[in-house]
Amino acid sequence: GYNNMWHKATYYNMAIAIASTNEYIEVIHRSRVLNYAWIPDATFVQRRLQQVIFPGYSKEQHDQQLYITEFAQVQTEKWAHRDLERSAPSVWGAASNMKITTSMLMALLEHQQNNKLTEREAACYFLRTQRDLW
Repeated sequence: GYNNMWHKATYYNMAIAIASTNEYIEVIHRSRVLNYAWIPDATFVQRRLQQVIFPGYSKEQHDQQLYITEFAQVQTEKWAHRDLERSAPSVWGAASNMKITTSMLMALLEHQQNNKLTEREAACYFLRTQRDLW
């Protein structure tokens, strides 16, 4: 992360200061700062972070250790126990057919935070309200 931030800040003339603390979550919540975060993650969902967009990923530049473009996109995969299809075919079918976008997932995380739901409660809420997905 830091290497990429320094490269981008220098190349695009962005004035930044980098700090590290064991209390970074609290610092970010009480300050107006540019922070490094990943999604999906509920930690900062209520802050409604804005993404800083850089030019699309360039493998050639990254291979040269010039990190001035976006990161490469990663494909999220579905994994299940090898016996799930046989043991619970309806669960297998629902999971196999389900397509969830990043914006849907972030909205669910925000709903979870706003309503102080556990992960289980949020998952049940999602399944009850998004039946068309599965």
